[in-house]
Amino acid sequence: MIDLRRIRVGIEIQGELTLYEGLRIRVSGTKYANALQNECTVTINGLNARTRNFLMTETSPFNENRTPKKLTVEVGRESTGLFLIFSGDIISADIGAAPDVEIALRAKTNNANMGKVVAYSAGALAPLSSISQQVASSNGVRLDFQAPIKISPTIRLAARLPDR
Repeated sequence: MIDLRRIRVGIEIQGELTLYEGLRIRVSGTKYANALQNECTVTINGLNARTRNFLMTETSPFNENRTPKKLTVEVGRESTGLFLIFSGDIISADIGAAPDVEIALRAKTNNANMGKVVAYSAGALAPLSSISQQVASSNGVRLDFQAPIKISPTIRLAARLPDR
């Protein structure tokens, strides 16, 4: 018995998740183990014209509705089920040339937070961990602060009067 592969793509627009499975779906992407954003490109064939037009309109960077449009990709086998390999924000949608009626969606992880400008002020001796926690909280992400905390000796400043 052949254990078939499964792939399911979920597109969340305005809080409504639409799952696509059983169509001709091609996924490629890159995962990074550093501060770079993970990337994913999903190409879907076989969608009707109304759905393609809706996706092209809603995921356009020129759309006035700036809420993030989420893309999830789940893969697996028939016997073991699906597991999530990518979740991110759609950054562009391109339509393919005829006769193949396809739409290509490009997404990056946490891309909606790239446009946020966050500014904080702190005292002269504020620890970096607390500033980092404030920035992470405002972006809605969890902070994993791994830098060692070094306690420096007390800094003493001596005022020196100019010579007369």
